[in-house]
Amino acid sequence: CHEISHAIYNRIDYEEIYRGNTYFDETKWAELNPNGFEYYGGYRDSTGADYEESDDVKYTKDAMNEDSDIDKVYFVDSYSKTFLTEDLARLMEYNMVFSDSKFLESPHLKAKMAFYSDAIRSVWDSKKWPETTRWEVNNE
Repeated sequence: CHEISHAIYNRIDYEEIYRGNTYFDETKWAELNPNGFEYYGGYRDSTGADYEESDDVKYTKDAMNEDSDIDKVYFVDSYSKTFLTEDLARLMEYNMVFSDSKFLESPHLKAKMAFYSDAIRSVWDSKKWPETTRWEVNNE
């Protein structure tokens, strides 16, 4: 699901170039992240440590201590904060594989998934799709 999400994003990007339309507005996406947040722009920090193994859990499911913390979750994990494309891929991966995870009820993750789902539906002919697909289930 993770790697397929990368292919989906590449198709959206291709269609934007080919058709000259915007299906995934990165400026609007950035508004779904915490104020002032910027993706790391790499997989390793300045010391060479892998971000996936980072203890930077701010805004992730790993920082959620109680149900009340769910409003603070913007990312699945620290790896999601490396690049926009990894954020999308981790989000799709968890919505497809771990859709019953409590942290996916975060209003920020739901908004991100709804945004991504809208972009997907705008590129593919989804008339014959179910009204709600598996990855959209948590966006009610």
